[in-house]
Amino acid sequence: MSADITTLNAAIAGGRTRLDRLGTPTGPTIVYLHSALLDGRMWHATMHAFASLPGRPVTQIAYDMRGHGAAAQSGELRDVTQLAEDLTSLLDNLSLDAVHIVGVSMGGAVAQQFAARAPQRVHSLTLIATSADFPSLPLMDRAAAYRTRGQDDVAQETLERWLSGTAPGSETALSYVRRLLETVDQAHWEDTWRALAGYQVPESIRTLDVPVLGIAGGRDTSTPPQIMHRMCGLYRRAEYLEVPDASHMVPLEYPQQTAEAIHGLVGLCP
Repeated sequence: MSADITTLNAAIAGGRTRLDRLGTPTGPTIVYLHSALLDGRMWHATMHAFASLPGRPVTQIAYDMRGHGAAAQSGELRDVTQLAEDLTSLLDNLSLDAVHIVGVSMGGAVAQQFAARAPQRVHSLTLIATSADFPSLPLMDRAAAYRTRGQDDVAQETLERWLSGTAPGSETALSYVRRLLETVDQAHWEDTWRALAGYQVPESIRTLDVPVLGIAGGRDTSTPPQIMHRMCGLYRRAEYLEVPDASHMVPLEYPQQTAEAIHGLVGLCP
């Protein structure tokens, strides 16, 4: 059985956040970036699954990004660039130079922005159910939907879009996501989607020379496989993996497969 996750209070540029850590501090470090409207806890099952796999010791870290979870009061949430700067601040405060980065959905955008601006700090990049560009109009419409349709409606629609409800981890995943979506307020909802709207990965990402893995859900309607394929085409050393029955939140529904894929990528690095 893997060790317990340790929860710490950590500093980011905007204030304080919760940081969950698993593993030895002597090995390489994996940093997990969560989806919009969720928090670092979405990675717990993946972290435990990874820790049960054989190989060299690894430290795994998941934290709440600005505007989410324990960092909900850590200053105004503006855009993806700001969230990437927060990651830089976190790594500096933890005295971490280069790390393996894993991001899902909005977290994948933050991961790519960080890698584009600080490639020397990235050992590998795992991008799950995300994109290299996020068109502004659909996301601004989504931001407005809370006001026009109400919380219950947008929460249910998001739940159905993000999770298939049929995967092995669905019951736990549904409970976790529903709890967060049903408690999100209008300001948080609007600020989050506005922060992502219109984001495009910098062209400099094409020069990134580290292993990259794109993981798509075969049933994902938010960032379907064709979008993930197109994103992977930007990278020099990208591989593509599709989980056929997964919807948008691949790590929540298929944590074991997610962990095994990350484990394989990290194993390629010195």
